[in-house]
Amino acid sequence: MTHTMGVGQFRLSFGFAPVLHIRIWSDYTGSWIEEATLVGEHEKTIRSVTFSPNGKLLAAASFDEKCTIWALADGVWDCMARIEPNSTEVKSVSFDSSGQYLAICTRNHQVMIWDAMSDDYFDTCTANLDGHTQDVKRVLFHPNREMLVSASYDDTIRIWRDEGDDYECAQTLRSHTSTVWDVAFNDEGDRIVSCSDDKSVIVWEPIDKVELDGWQVACTAQGVSDFPLYSVDWQKGKIIVSGGDDCIRIFEVQTRPAEDGGGIRLEKVDEKDSAHAGDVNCVRFSPVDTGVFCSVGDDKVVRLWSV
Repeated sequence: MTHTMGVGQFRLSFGFAPVLHIRIWSDYTGSWIEEATLVGEHEKTIRSVTFSPNGKLLAAASFDEKCTIWALADGVWDCMARIEPNSTEVKSVSFDSSGQYLAICTRNHQVMIWDAMSDDYFDTCTANLDGHTQDVKRVLFHPNREMLVSASYDDTIRIWRDEGDDYECAQTLRSHTSTVWDVAFNDEGDRIVSCSDDKSVIVWEPIDKVELDGWQVACTAQGVSDFPLYSVDWQKGKIIVSGGDDCIRIFEVQTRPAEDGGGIRLEKVDEKDSAHAGDVNCVRFSPVDTGVFCSVGDDKVVRLWSV
């Protein structure tokens, strides 16, 4: 069972396998109700879902070699576009802060950017980013800059920048020793956290904090779990991590005293044992309720938590 999750304003969406549908839940009334079930488009596992910033579009990536884009109009969700990138599994999707561009990543090592404002929605690939040598597991736009981060089975993270005519790889981050499954920005966008099959969590920061250039390791938490780490998110100084066991771990980003060399460290402040009956595949903070996050697992359960 694979669950992936997108979080939008007062909405949650989940992709399910093997039943191959997307469920959208909302809490406009103060309690969570199922708003819609999106079916009929995907034939294999739905790997990733995400809302556009305004909550009116939803993108879904699937192992059936297709990405679908759904639009909300008059209270109804309809599939309004399909992207089929070179007959390869689509692993992750991310909208930029304007909602105009959608990044996807694939099993054949590619990162691609598609334009929502083209003549026929999402029919134009504006950038094809090559560089990874293995599956790309995660792609994520910066919260407010023309910058993109990708994480891969090749153990690396790549930083991509819009150089006017195209996105170019500005830097490759290599401190993980196995598959990098997930990445997240902090609220300010000047730090990145990553988690990996090597069971570590790494926080990265740039040397140039204005241009966000020269990314380097700020701190590392090794041996976070005895199992691979699949998902990570960051909000208000708190980092949540989940993976191949039943546990969710919560870390606080703390400033080291000057006498200890300064910088930052990750301090584990909570551990939710038996959060799910099996792998916890994804954790995401709510963008509207600070300190509230969701988790989804192999046990077919969706849970809401408070930090």
